[in-house]
Amino acid sequence: MITAVDTNVLLDGLHGHEPHGSESRDRLKVAYDAGTVLVCGIVYAELAPAFDDWSRVDGTLR
Repeated sequence: MITAVDTNVLLDGLHGHEPHGSESRDRLKVAYDAGTVLVCGIVYAELAPAFDDWSRVDGTLR
């Protein structure tokens, strides 16, 4: 299965933002375990301000 993920879900899951951080992490794990997690170019660009540089974005998404 392929799951496209939105920026808000990634930020909640990665940074533990409440009130949805735990649920976002759990759902990301389920999606990852079920197949491919897709991050489109727009979501990738929206993540950039949350990190110091692009290599950290890439490393986190791996």
